This record gives sequence, structure tokens and C-alpha cells, in this order.
Amino acid sequence: MAGDRKPGRGSGNKAKTCGSGSPSNHTAVQAPGELIPGSSSELLSLGDAAAKAGEPVKAVHFFTMAIDLLAKGMARDSKGRASEADLQKLNSSSKGELAQLLSGRSQVYLRQGDVEAAVEDAETCTRADPTFEKGHLRLAVAYEAAAAPLKLQLGPAKELWRPAQQVNCLWLASGS
Repeated sequence: MAGDRKPGRGSGNKAKTCGSGSPSNHTAVQAPGELIPGSSSELLSLGDAAAKAGEPVKAVHFFTMAIDLLAKGMARDSKGRASEADLQKLNSSSKGELAQLLSGRSQVYLRQGDVEAAVEDAETCTRADPTFEKGHLRLAVAYEAAAAPLKLQLGPAKELWRPAQQVNCLWLASGS
């Protein structure tokens, strides 16, 4: 069904499914008569609360709704991926919320055993905000769970070390 996925939905190119499709197997995301909040901030808070309460289906649902709300209309390539520039611009305009949402959803996916989705969200998180440490932590944990080669697991970390090495070299060269 991944080929049937509509552009502009979600963070990547994997179609997400929820339950068996039978209404009796679905977890209600709100009490009868309650409205689901309309802001991504409120949905982020609800997703975090559901994750902490051990309700992964609700958590993923809230995180996904918030991501979809933020990324509505974002351009995607033929594989359904947004450019790094667009992701970073969206993350900046949402004051880091996009990275938080992707990080949280990645963690929930990993707890559910959906390693592929966890890696995808963690990778998108680090593309959206390369300075968000938690995103890199989520990516490392997801790579480890996916039994990715060590070279792949350490690849992003190596890029983070380069600026620190340059600063140390400059500091040593200055005689300080």
C-alpha cells in the first residue's frame, strides 16, 4: 500500500497503519463529545502524555496528526521525502516542534517494534534539526535496533565531531 500513499502526508515514504481496520480494535483518542485540539503544540503534549501512559497507538496518532498539521503542503520529491532546507525551515518556524514530534514518534515506534519507522522518523528528525541531540540519540538507538553496520551507526556522530576537532586544533594553534 506504500505506493498508494498521497504526497504531503507524514514525514517519509512508509505508509503507516493503525490496528486491524475494525472499529472495535481501535483505541479512542478522546472521550465521547470531546474535540481533539487543533494546534500542533497541544497534539505534541497529548502525544507525550499518551506515550508516558503506555498508550502507544494514541501517542503515534497524536504525533502524526501534529506532523501532518505542520507539514501540510510541504513539497516532496518522487520518493515522498522533503528537502533538508524545507524541513529545517519548517522546524525553525515551529520553534523546534517538528524535531520534537519526530523524535517522540520514533521512540514510540521503536517501543512497538517498528524499527523501520523508528529509523525513518529519527533520520527525518536529524535532517530537520542537525543540532537536536535527542534526534541523534534516537537515530543511534534505532540503528542499533535495526542491527545496522557500525559504520552507519557512527556516521552521523563523526560529522558532529569535526567542528569540535577544528575548534580544538585552533585552540592548540593559538598557544592557549
